[in-house]
Amino acid sequence: GFCIDTFDKILGFTKRKKAAFPSQVRFYILGGIIIAGIIGVNLAYHFEPLAILYRTLLYVFFPVIQRVFPYIGDFPLHPESSISFIGAWVVLVIFLIILLPGYFGSRFYCRNLCPEGAMLSLAAYFSPLRKITRSSCIGCGDCRKVCRGERNNSDCIRCLECLNVCNENAVGFTF
Repeated sequence: GFCIDTFDKILGFTKRKKAAFPSQVRFYILGGIIIAGIIGVNLAYHFEPLAILYRTLLYVFFPVIQRVFPYIGDFPLHPESSISFIGAWVVLVIFLIILLPGYFGSRFYCRNLCPEGAMLSLAAYFSPLRKITRSSCIGCGDCRKVCRGERNNSDCIRCLECLNVCNENAVGFTF
């Protein structure tokens, strides 16, 4: 999320309207990963954000830095990691596939494609903690601007950021 938010801010993607996209795609991806795991194929690490960031740094950025600045010391790199390593290009493409859809809306990958986001939505759906909107709501939309789920109660990940921005005390959580 941090990388996606930072990338969106750098490129000015945060000011864009959200594109209509079927968010249930992430549940199909999650289902595919689970089915693959059942039959013995590990696909989870291809979609896990921290693993993607680590692979991108290890196979794409560090080798470039090491070639441009050879005298800054050795990075603890895998012996096969270099600019010519074909896997580095695959890793870079996957990284960009995650970051560039931010053009269509902030956290596009998290909200629409990420299987981890699907698991968070499932956990939120079954959570006893529910978001409520009181009658004092004036519809200013400040809570929606900071919301990381922003669709409905089932996508709320209980970050509680909306509580901090609501001047009318109209947002709350209850069991």
